[in-house]
Amino acid sequence: MKIKFIAAIAALFCLASTTAVAQKNVTTLPHRISLSYGDGLSYTINLGSVSLFPGLGNPVKMTTSGGVNLDYMYMLPSGKLGLGVGIGLNPITFYPMAIGDDYSYSHLMFSVMPRIQWNYYRSKTGLVELYGNASIGWMTSLTKNASINALAWQIDPIAVRIGSDRIAGFVSAGYGSRGIFNVGIQIGL
Repeated sequence: MKIKFIAAIAALFCLASTTAVAQKNVTTLPHRISLSYGDGLSYTINLGSVSLFPGLGNPVKMTTSGGVNLDYMYMLPSGKLGLGVGIGLNPITFYPMAIGDDYSYSHLMFSVMPRIQWNYYRSKTGLVELYGNASIGWMTSLTKNASINALAWQIDPIAVRIGSDRIAGFVSAGYGSRGIFNVGIQIGL
């Protein structure tokens, strides 16, 4: 009985100290708008049977110069969890391997993806944040006479944001419709 009581007191103490640290690191500007560039390398890497466009038939070789993304994120009062949405534009050239490299067709892909972000570290000064995020949504071609619709997704387990709540730069690493690396600037409102 005495051990359970001591364990309960220790658990309450840990919870209270964690809450106090989290409250010190709360963001003062919860609305964040970011503009970023994604390298698009995930389109050029063949992962065997995994395709970002499974409806096109395989194998298909793709190239891209990367894409531009605009995101809105609302950070909840704790500063740990954010919810948002992002849009992206990505020019992609497809080379159906059955036809050969001489034939290609290009598309300007537009994506909309709701997003969730989890901050797992924020420095005491608030100048450095480490976080991860996940997005899932839809992608379609804006090119005339094209009917490409596909699932859009991005998982970035590692991301670093450096700067103030007002303005910061960030870089993220992961895989999905935006590429492997994303780099950008973010403003807080």
